[in-house]
Amino acid sequence: MKNRNQLGEILVKAGLLSQDALDALSAEHSSAIAAPLATALIDRGLVDDRDLARALSQELSVPWVSLARAEPGRSVLSLVPRDVAERHTLVPVYVRREGVAPATLYVATVDPTREEGLYTVAVFAGMAVRPLIAPRAEIRAAITRWYHRRSADERPTLPALAVSDADIEDLRVFGGY
Repeated sequence: MKNRNQLGEILVKAGLLSQDALDALSAEHSSAIAAPLATALIDRGLVDDRDLARALSQELSVPWVSLARAEPGRSVLSLVPRDVAERHTLVPVYVRREGVAPATLYVATVDPTREEGLYTVAVFAGMAVRPLIAPRAEIRAAITRWYHRRSADERPTLPALAVSDADIEDLRVFGGY
């Protein structure tokens, strides 16, 4: 997958991962069935989640966000169901409305190169989505803290959406994210 290669290249360039370690991990896992690369690297202790977040933020020019003190309102949380947040390791942080322009949902994610999660959120939220970067541990803690009470009116979600590169490109063209 394109995003696995992009993330690996970023980490090698930042000096957080050797090319040999990346090649070994890639050979061990088929990208179609393996956990996301960021998750595999953190779980194996090859990369610290804070170092990963910093490197991605710098290389991709995507803002870093600390979730320790953030507290989005229920209306923001309702845009992304808990199971979607857990499945894609991301959380909604805030909605920005500027003038007459459509609203944009800002979402903290471990890896903004994983476009399928951003696409799924854009579909559920019905608005453009922009990524922010946060360490995985902070995102997991935020999911636990922010979604601790399941609302009786929380809308059910669909299984993971099959997303093609064409779907993502269509969404970009039409301003979805």
